[in-house]
Amino acid sequence: VEKEFKALLTDPAKKKDLDALWSRLDFNGNDIVSLAEIDKLVVEKYPVLNHKPALMRAYKLTTLREGDGDAWVERAEFPAMLRNLLYFNKLFSVFDDIDTDDDRRLTLEEFRAGCTRLGLKLSDKDAAAAFDAMDSNDGGKVLFDEFCVWVAKSAIPVDGDTKKTYTTSTEQGGSSPAVKAASPAKGAASPPPAKATFGSPLKGLAAAAVSVASHAAAEAEHQVGLAKEQAGQAKGGAQAGVQTAKYAALEKEFKVLMGTPAGKPALEALWLSLDANGNDVVSLAEMDKLVVEKYPLL
Repeated sequence: VEKEFKALLTDPAKKKDLDALWSRLDFNGNDIVSLAEIDKLVVEKYPVLNHKPALMRAYKLTTLREGDGDAWVERAEFPAMLRNLLYFNKLFSVFDDIDTDDDRRLTLEEFRAGCTRLGLKLSDKDAAAAFDAMDSNDGGKVLFDEFCVWVAKSAIPVDGDTKKTYTTSTEQGGSSPAVKAASPAKGAASPPPAKATFGSPLKGLAAAAVSVASHAAAEAEHQVGLAKEQAGQAKGGAQAGVQTAKYAALEKEFKVLMGTPAGKPALEALWLSLDANGNDVVSLAEMDKLVVEKYPLL
């Protein structure tokens, strides 16, 4: 994948291939793409890069720091998005190796044990100080976005690529006034891949903004669907009756989850499946993925 991306970004003979990849991504031809559309491309074409924390960091750095600050990746920002996808997936590969219990959080013990993997020679005291610098909320655990901030602030190279700019999980992007139509990803996403490995050795180190326009487009599509359903019910068709029964069953499930003590464990389990990286916030893309996989009726 790295070799392919480098060819797309540096070889003039590959410009047509880069244009074709953009056209596939920007399927509605409005010259901007959303996080959900990028996620769909990664899932379908580059599953080895399908790590949501890495995708989120790449998206935010591209739009908020290397782009024009809105919530969309534009054609001119596309090369930066590809470069950042590689960079943050390499960084996530290291983070994932250090995270030995696979909870997507680093403890001080895991960080100390993983320092050699990072190419760092730190005493226990220095490792504790570095960990404390990463742990921005003093929670005793370091999330991937905090790890990325520390790597950038420390100017640590990832395969020779050093990034000194960074974003945080709480930063939000702006909305784009030039939106023609923004569609959420359709189709179920594939399960997370196994830990990725990259060909070249690592040297030193290896909550998306939901725009008003994107939400409005999705809501408009939803309202059209509801209108069609209501029309079918008005005709008294058997199919409409089946749909009504399905909605009633789903509504009953949600009411149990939200309104009864017996539903609390199931509600917490549902949240954990949605909040894959455990940072207590979820993005539009993560919610879309849950709906597609678990609640296709919605």
